[in-house]
Amino acid sequence: MASTSETGHAKNVANLQDLISFVTGYGATYNPTKNALKLPQLNALYTASQTSLADVVTKNTSYNNKVNERVIAFKDLKSLSTRVINALQTPTLSKVS
Repeated sequence: MASTSETGHAKNVANLQDLISFVTGYGATYNPTKNALKLPQLNALYTASQTSLADVVTKNTSYNNKVNERVIAFKDLKSLSTRVINALQTPTLSKVS
C-alpha cells in the first residue's frame, strides 16, 4: 500500500506555520525560557523558511528545465551510437592456414 503521508520542505514550512498559530493561541501564557522558541524568533524563522523554499523552487525549476533541454538534445544519440557501433563491429575473416 502506498504511503499517503506528506513530506518535504513545503510540508515542514506548513507545519511551522501551524506551530506558530498554535502557540499564538496561548497568548501571554506561552512564555518559553529558551529564546529560540519565543514567538518573534519563530516568526523570523518562518519568514526565512518561506524565502528559502521559494529559492529552492526557483532553482529546482531551472534545473528541471536544463535537464529537459539535454534530454531533447540527446534523444537521437542512442540510435546514432547503436548504428555506429554496429558498423564498427563488422565480422572479421579468420586466417586460413
